Amino acid sequence: MKIKTSVCYNLEILCFTNIMTADKYYIKYHNDLFDKYYHFISEKTRENIQSLIKKQGYSMLSPTLTLLVSSLADFNDRNIIEMLENHSEIEDSMQCQQVKDKIGIM
Repeated sequence: MKIKTSVCYNLEILCFTNIMTADKYYIKYHNDLFDKYYHFISEKTRENIQSLIKKQGYSMLSPTLTLLVSSLADFNDRNIIEMLENHSEIEDSMQCQQVKDKIGIM
């Protein structure tokens, strides 16, 4: 079995969103990053993050976001914001992945 690995900055960015949730758990371990970058986030983005937390029920956003984004074609070479804003592409890709999972295609 061959496993291909590579750096994926878009997935790193999505993992970084956990810190930007302002959850006490993440601030405890990543206070320096939180202090350095949180003030750059717009109020609208903060509201969107809190809305996602409310919908999901917890502040660990990265697993859900990385699942959504990694289902898209060429996700590592694309603009992360544009991908997340393209709801129809995400929905189509997730439906296709569910079909592949059901019939055993990777």
